[in-house]
Formats: sequence, structure tokens, C-alpha cells
Amino acid sequence: MEDVVLRPGGVSGGLGPFAMAPPGMKRRPDGGFEKVKLAPRGSAKLGQDRKKYSREFLLEFKEKCTEAPQGMNLNLQELLEGNADEAPDAARAGTMWDGNDQRDWHAKKPLPGDEHVAPPKRMPASEETKASKSADGEREKRAQAPEIKMHKATNAWSAGTSAEDNDEKVVRTIKGILNKLTPDKFDRLAKQALDAGINSAPLLQKCIVLVFEKAVAEPTFCPLYAKLCRKLSDDLPDFPSEEGDNKPITFRRVLLNTCQDEFEGTALQKDKADSINAVHEREVAERAVKQRTLGNIRLIGELFKEKMVPEQIIQVCITELVGNGGSLAEENVEALCQLMSVTGKLLDSSSSARPMVDSCMSRLQKISNTVTLPSRIRFMIKDTVDMRNSGWEPRRGFSEVKTINQVHKEAAAELGVTFEAVKQMTGDFDEDLFPALKSGDAGWDTVELGDSNRLGDGNFSSLVGTPPPLPEVIVRKAQAPPGATLSEEEKERKIDAMLDEYCMAVDLNEAVTCVEELNDPDYGARIASKTIEKLINSMNEKEVELLSDLVFGFVEKGVVTLDQAMEGLRVHTDMLEDLALDVPKAPGRLGDLFGAGVAAEVFTLADLPSLCEATEDACTRRDFVTRALLVLQSKVGKTSMLDQCRESGWSCTDLLAGDPEMDEPLDTYLQSKDLSDLP
Repeated sequence: MEDVVLRPGGVSGGLGPFAMAPPGMKRRPDGGFEKVKLAPRGSAKLGQDRKKYSREFLLEFKEKCTEAPQGMNLNLQELLEGNADEAPDAARAGTMWDGNDQRDWHAKKPLPGDEHVAPPKRMPASEETKASKSADGEREKRAQAPEIKMHKATNAWSAGTSAEDNDEKVVRTIKGILNKLTPDKFDRLAKQALDAGINSAPLLQKCIVLVFEKAVAEPTFCPLYAKLCRKLSDDLPDFPSEEGDNKPITFRRVLLNTCQDEFEGTALQKDKADSINAVHEREVAERAVKQRTLGNIRLIGELFKEKMVPEQIIQVCITELVGNGGSLAEENVEALCQLMSVTGKLLDSSSSARPMVDSCMSRLQKISNTVTLPSRIRFMIKDTVDMRNSGWEPRRGFSEVKTINQVHKEAAAELGVTFEAVKQMTGDFDEDLFPALKSGDAGWDTVELGDSNRLGDGNFSSLVGTPPPLPEVIVRKAQAPPGATLSEEEKERKIDAMLDEYCMAVDLNEAVTCVEELNDPDYGARIASKTIEKLINSMNEKEVELLSDLVFGFVEKGVVTLDQAMEGLRVHTDMLEDLALDVPKAPGRLGDLFGAGVAAEVFTLADLPSLCEATEDACTRRDFVTRALLVLQSKVGKTSMLDQCRESGWSCTDLLAGDPEMDEPLDTYLQSKDLSDLP
């Protein structure tokens, strides 16, 4: 059996005697190679480094050179007569060793004519054995390894637009429309929603979920979203059911099913939130459930006003919220008040629904007499009952979106001024800053002083004579006669104007006079609540101090009693956690107000536990209490503050305790506030 030759020419290291030199190299006489110094292109001259031969000269060797040189085993006849495609391979083969290598391959003996080539260095036998075993092991591993097959993905990408891509495009379009929806742009964006390409039942359901989630998250915009739902329900086509029944899938049907599922799943969501052990996470979950519940109720009421929800569904919702006569949860009372505020006017106009409205209002009035019910819920019930008594006209308008024209009209009605009146007073807006004082080319116009302040060009100047009377549109309305009864809306407007005027003029007597003109001694709690509300939302610290002094001034003048001041404060402390989310400074400002009130003997420290009763968050409660104590300490001294704490009978451990895992240890917290001596 012949040995297999693994290397060209049978030579283990080196090239055959007829092998061509690599590019840039030339063969030496000893068989080796050396670099050739190449001249730059175009630099060689004829007769020097480069030789050029003509075609005629080369053809002279055609008849003479008919045999291969000695030592080359090349059959020229076969090369010339063979296939032209195989000629290059044959030519290349002629440059290599063409004999059978009968030598011992491991001996690495050179071929004849290559004795001058130095044999390669051989690795030690031990290393050669290791390398051979390693190569054999790798080959065995590759042979035993399972064959790897490529699996095609089920949702492999391919060029072109698929149905999923089209659905995603439609969903993105609807999201953009909902983000930009306003009353002024409603018609244009509603048309874009209809033209977005909702052409299947699954896509319709996705879009309805988007609208529902947006409405639940933004209850203020629910009237606008309900109007959009009405538009889409009227103009979008119906789709065949995929479940085999005869009922088509319509926008209205899917939307009402979504609202129903959310309404019926509220109890389950509450149970899930209550089962969370971590205090902070449980509070976040409960707040989210409450927000979704109220948002869903508001949306159902607005859909009822758009005649998309039948009256029977509203009656079922009211029945579920009222319950079977037992005690009502606070969130159910709040949801019921909101539903009645939105739908009460339409329900009262229906003879079939009016008895249920009467029963619901009677139940709410009984609930409002519950002592343990928070003040915020009691006031909410009172507002709902008063709204029905006034023909379902809210004392304060609902928070809803408005067009630019509506904003202008309300500003004109509230401030008593129109843009035409402003233009009449200031002249043309396109003129310079003082158009009435514009001079000619010669400089300032000379105007003689007189009884009138009209200038030569017919305009008025406040620098000359007596100013003209203001236009009638901005003249104040006549004051109500003494003893006249004001409506709730007029009282609210009068209080707001009084507070704004006090912050500018700081005239306590004028503010007291304004309160006395209300002719309602029982309105003191509302006055205190409105003053504290403005104090919380104020951006000016100086204004906060003025409003705090105003509350104590009302008590001192007797227009607000001590109980009314406490009730006005309790309205805000009962919802302190919600206030802290919107106004982070609210707990501190209310604490400062209470501490200053204790120093002024308007409040007492014994009321502190009851004010903190509705606040479950330890951080918010601690901020309120410590700010109150620090302000009291700054006004009466630390010793007097500690004495009043002991006399009040409450323990700071119970009042300021928090979650051991979530909140800072109480001792460390009190030490950081320099209140470690509290009883």
C-alpha cells in the first residue's frame, strides 16, 4: 500500500525545485529566497532593469522549443490537445513534484534536488504525542456532538407590512389622538380617529381599552372622552362576532362591558390591596383602586348624559353603592356622591328614577349624621344635598376642560371687564407704549392745561387734567342691601375676593367687614377652610404668614368661633395624605398653623391626636406634629411646650409611631428634630 502524501511535492517544509518564487522574492543559488528591490512603476528604462520583447521575436522560439526542459515531467502534446479549461490546472501541476513519494514520511528526507534545503525542526516526541492525542480528542468530540439544526421562528421578520404592524400603527395613532384631545381640536381629532383604520374586532377592543384607561386616569376629561365615545360609536362599523353568536361586536357593547367589568371587580381589587403586607405598597395600591373606581363612576355618568348608558344601569350602580341598609364604606359614599352630582339632574327629570333619587338622598343625609365619619365625607354629602335643593346647580363648577372662548367669557363675567373695554382704555395695541403722547417730527407736542385731559389728537392722558370715568363694563356692581341673603356661589366669590384683597392691603378690619356682610354666622367654618386652603396653595411665604394671622384675627374679632376654626382645619387634616401628594409643603404649613394657634390659644394640644387620626402615613404625620411642636416651642419656650404636652395626655410613642421596616426609628427621628424630651 502506497503512502499518502499530505504535502505538495511530498516535502514537509519548503517548496519543490520547480516551484515559483513568491511575489517580491527571487530564488538564490542555494535554493532559498531573498527580497527583490522593486523600482517605482514607470522608472525602469529599456535595456536596464526591464526587458521588452516584441511579438515577432518571441514567435521565433515556436519551432525551436518543442520539448520540455530536462527534469520536467510534462507532456506538452496532452497539454496542447486537452480541454482548454483543464490547461491551467495542468500547467500548475507541472511546477510541483509529480512522482509518488515512497519515503518514510516521519523521516522528513528531502526530495531529489532539494538536498540543499534545510529540514524543519522537529518537535519533541512527548509534545508530538500530546498534540496528536489532542487532535484525536477534538475529532471524536465533533463526531459525537449532536447535529445542530436551525429552527425557524414562528414570528420571523420578513419584508413587507404584516397585520400586526398595521394594528400597532393604528394603536399608536389612537394614543397620539388621545394625548392631543382638547375641546377646540375635538372635531378634527375625532375625524382622524375614525380614519385611523379600525377594521377588525380585536383592534376595536384594543382602542376601546386605550380610551377607557385614559378616561379613568383623567376624570377631569371624562366629558370629552364620553363625547368621543359617542362619536366613534355612531360612525364606526359593526364587526361579526368571533364566538359564533349572532350578536355583532359594536363599540358601545365592548365599552359598556369594559365599564361593567371594572365596576364589578372593584371589591376584588380592594381585597388584593388589603392583603399587601408592606404599609407603603398597600397605601399605593389602595390609592390606585380608589382613583380607578372614581374615574370609572365619572365615565359611566358622562356616558349616561351622552345617552350611551341606559337609565337602568345607573339605577343598578346606585343600588350597589347604597347597599342593603348597613354601614357604607367611605369610598362607596364618595363614589355615590360623584355619580349623583353628574347624573342627578337627568334622573330627577325621570318619573321612574325620581323615587330612587329620593331614597338615595335620604340615606346620604342619615349617613352624614354619623359621628365617626370624616369631615371631608360629611361636607361632600352636604354639597350633594345642597346641589339637589338648588336644582342640581353646583355651588362650584365641576373641574372640566373648557375652550378658549369659554375662558374669556368667564373672565369677563367674573372680573367685569372685556377686551373691548381694555382696548378703549389703552388705545390701539399696535401703537407705541404711550400712543397719546406721540409727538410730531418737531418733538413733544405742547398741550395747554385745562379742565379736560383730552389731548390734541383726541386721546386721553393721565398726566393732564382729570381722568375720564371708567367704562360702565368695569364698574363694580352695587353692594347687596343689608340683611339680603346671598347664594352659595356669591358667598364663595366674595370670600375669594376678600382673601385676595387682604393679601394686598393687609387690612383686618376690612376683611372682618366683608365677612359680616355675608349675614351667615354659621358660615365661619367655611371661611376658615377657604383661608387655610389659600394658605396651603400659596407660593409666597410672606402671604402664608398673613393668612395664618388672618385666621386668628377672625377668631379674635368673633366672626369665626373656636369650634368653626377647628372644623375648618380638620377639613384639610382629614385629607392630609392626598394634600401631601399635590402640595408637599402642606403637612408642614398646617403644622405651623396649628402650633401658632396653640400659642395664640385658638387650638389646644389635646386636639392633636384627633387631627392625626385620618393620616396613616407615618412620614406625613410626623412632619405635621413635629412642625407644630417646634413652632409652639419657638413662641412659648421648650419648658412650657413640654408642660402642655404632658397636660394633653397623649404619648409621642403612640402618636408618631411608624413601620419598623419602612420608617426611621422614632428615637433617631426625635433626636434629629431636637425633640427627644417629649413625653
